[in-house]
Amino acid sequence: VTNSLSLVDMALWDLRSQHAGTPLWQLLGGHRDKVPAYASLESMPRIEDYVDVVGRAISDGFTAVKLHAFGDPDKDIQLYAHLRRTYPDLTLMHDAECVYSHDDALRVGIALGELGCPWYEAPLPELDLHAYRELSREVSVPIMPAGYAIGDYHQVADALLDPPWSACRSEIASTQGITGLLRLMDLVASAGLNLEPVTYGSAFYAVAGLHIILGRAN
Repeated sequence: VTNSLSLVDMALWDLRSQHAGTPLWQLLGGHRDKVPAYASLESMPRIEDYVDVVGRAISDGFTAVKLHAFGDPDKDIQLYAHLRRTYPDLTLMHDAECVYSHDDALRVGIALGELGCPWYEAPLPELDLHAYRELSREVSVPIMPAGYAIGDYHQVADALLDPPWSACRSEIASTQGITGLLRLMDLVASAGLNLEPVTYGSAFYAVAGLHIILGRAN
């Protein structure tokens, strides 16, 4: 039902944009006309495979990559340290897919902070907000949620009374489309945070998210 409402909402915004004769990103505020891109890369079996696939991303013009690593804290720290030595100018982010214990998340987070990573995504189970708050206070690297389990406006508002993350993420299909996501972005902005619109495979949602990123400041 939520996905269907999201599609209807997106269609209505598209009609509004066409009626106004203005691209949607400008209708939403026109904050920027381009945005840096990063490559979100799949999991690989060996460090050497990561070196190869990251190298291909760099040759394609990317200056930043987000990895889905092994899920083993020792191997993940070793991987990021190796990639930092191999590609010293590359921006590296880590998506841990919610698999670490608190102690493991802390070890990896300290290492990522030392390596200058701009964010650390989904180190802990998505709904364990208490653990996220503790971790955020213990590491220097910014902490991001996965963004798929907490999408309800009131849930997010309650979480942000004591923010468990450094920024928010939200899956556009679960927010009832562009309208719901804009409402969430206003809420998150009131807490002084950014929100990254995400999608899991649909080009329609990805394009809508891109218009929002271009249109809104946070």
